[in-house]
Amino acid sequence: MNSNKRGRKLLYPDSLMKMLGYVRVYFGVSYRQTEGLIRTYHTIPTVPDHTVIHKRINKLKIHLNRRPAGKIELVVDSTGIKLTNRGDWLTQKWQKKRKGFLKIHVGVDVSTKQVLAVKITDEHSHDSKHLKGIVREYARFGTITKLLGDGAFDSKEIFSYLDEKNITPAIRLKKCHTKRKGVLCTKDCRTGKVRLFQMGI
Repeated sequence: MNSNKRGRKLLYPDSLMKMLGYVRVYFGVSYRQTEGLIRTYHTIPTVPDHTVIHKRINKLKIHLNRRPAGKIELVVDSTGIKLTNRGDWLTQKWQKKRKGFLKIHVGVDVSTKQVLAVKITDEHSHDSKHLKGIVREYARFGTITKLLGDGAFDSKEIFSYLDEKNITPAIRLKKCHTKRKGVLCTKDCRTGKVRLFQMGI
């Protein structure tokens, strides 16, 4: 681990830092608490300080273990993560600017539950903008036969793209709120939207 390294030599291997990273994520604790857990149950001669754990973990190069899975059904969704633990009361009292959120867009294999694609954006980035990138990212490893998603992906552009890639869409359709001239509308408007797509309108 210290071959061709300039400066001070590393005392702890990357394998240990990966293990500490897993501990931190699994228990949902801070770097200082991670250090405390290892000090309590450690079986190694010395335990790294929480600042060392923080620096080393953030320098690790982690790669997703993606194995070619052949034909799969991919489900795509996103979730938000807070950038700070600051409460609303403190924000209002001291007029602090809201830090916002990060959005994590994830593609998961339905059968194996394996994460196949990940993309991180800010809170203002719409889910549909990143669907093509997620599909392209997995295309290197296998073939997507069906894609499942929520109403965020209900757009003609997305349906057309999936049709080009021979991917069956399983996307929750939004309800129709207006009747426009020349637009097919049935009692079940969702069925009508599917028929519109199939007709190429």
